This record gives sequence, C-alpha cells and structure tokens, in this order.
Amino acid sequence: MDRVINPSEEELGQVLTQFDRLSELLIDTSSLIQIEKAGFLPWLSRVVHLYTIPLVREEYVQGSHSMTFPQEVQLLSRGNSKAEQLSFSTDEALIGVALSRRLPILSEDRKLLLRAEALGLEYYNALMMLEFIYYRVVDGGEKGRSASCQALNYSSVKQKLITSSRYSYGVLKYIEQLHYFIEKSVG
Repeated sequence: MDRVINPSEEELGQVLTQFDRLSELLIDTSSLIQIEKAGFLPWLSRVVHLYTIPLVREEYVQGSHSMTFPQEVQLLSRGNSKAEQLSFSTDEALIGVALSRRLPILSEDRKLLLRAEALGLEYYNALMMLEFIYYRVVDGGEKGRSASCQALNYSSVKQKLITSSRYSYGVLKYIEQLHYFIEKSVG
C-alpha cells in the first residue's frame, strides 16, 4: 500500500513512458459516464482512440435515457476468442476484448482494474486520464500551456471527478505525486 501512496521517481517515470506510447483505450461504462460528466471526453478523444464493446453501449444507454452514446467512442464487435464467447458479464467481455486486442482498459471499477493487472494488461482510471491529457498538453511543447489547461479547465474538471467518484486516499495521493512529477519533468 505504501508503494502506491509513495511511488518512486522511477515508477512515475514508467507511467510517463506508458503515456508516451498510449494511443488506444478500451473504456467501460463507469469511466465513460464519469469522463463525460466531468466534461473532458472531447479532450481525451483528441489524444487517444477510445473503443468499447456493445455491452458497454447497452449499459450506458439503459442507465441514461437522456444521453445518446458519445460519438467520440468507437464500438468494437466482440471477437471470436473463447474467453469472449464464454463471458457472462460486461466486465468479462471487456477483459476478453482487451486480452485479444491487447488494449489498455479505462475503468473506475476496482475489481476490473485488479483483474486487468493480474492478467498483465495496462489499466487506468478517469483521474489518471486527466493527468494523461495534462501531460500531453505540457509535453507537447504547446506555447500557451496555461491557456490550453484553462480551456480544458483542469482544476474544475479534476474537482468534478474527485467529487463524483470514490477515489481512495492512496489514489488521490498517487495522482498528486504524478502531477508534481509531470510538472517537474517537462515544466
């Protein structure tokens, strides 16, 4: 637990290396809803391709009759792997697609993230993706970095995520240290 709350600079550097390679994500219902409510789905979709599966779309549409499914997220068909055919839940189907296509998972569901970790898949939550966007803006060498972050309204979006989600103290501390490391590394 302490390692998670107090990551080493090497571990934080590895996260930035993952960020440098990140181009695609498989998103679940919880993260899709959180990211959309916080207002940064368009920003995220500009820096990474977002995919999901039909079961996530069904959950999303059923749970929110007032929202249409976001056009920023591309729907994947389920593959033909045995794991995907035998899946009984959305989470199992998502894991099956992530494994067969080697896609990192974006979820707020702790059990799903732990399963992804056990299977050797990359995984992220919405708060981590906000830091990913921040990193891309900062590292992209964009002049007017503060203007870009103001346009995103980073602080407001972060507060919305923290307020609407149940992030543990360890996750919040980790994100704080990652943010500081990003500032130090590329600022």
